[in-house]
Amino acid sequence: MTPAAAQAAKCPTQYDRADLHRAAKQVYDGHSAATRHERRTLARVVRCQERPRASARVIGAHTRRYRRHHLLRLELRRVAPFDCGSHGHFAVPCGIIARESRYSWGAYNSSSGALGPYQFLGWRVPWPVRSSADKLAHHRMAAKLWAGGAGAGHWGF
Repeated sequence: MTPAAAQAAKCPTQYDRADLHRAAKQVYDGHSAATRHERRTLARVVRCQERPRASARVIGAHTRRYRRHHLLRLELRRVAPFDCGSHGHFAVPCGIIARESRYSWGAYNSSSGALGPYQFLGWRVPWPVRSSADKLAHHRMAAKLWAGGAGAGHWGF
């Protein structure tokens, strides 16, 4: 059997770039670990492309994106342990956030100048909040001020 015939036997169909992106996204961009079936599907798509080496760049990009997203989620879980249901996770108890800003990232108090869901006054946090990195900066500052409940006085407790 010639190498081309052996390759044809392993690859019943040729996959295009869209198939590669779809398979890589399914494996690397998910919220949970990839299943064995998903990894095998990606390997088959890579192997059965016209130029398998060209797919390495696409797979690398998906892997980096997944790792970055996963590390961001772990950091958020660490600094924002209070689960406020559909409003998300916050660094201080949900009752405080509900009272201060009604969970709004765009909250601004025109009389005092307090901003964000934590209603910071004069703290160096990004404003307006436009990205998940900005949200994480707010969570980090609130976690630092909250200090496991010792800083409750910052919110009037």
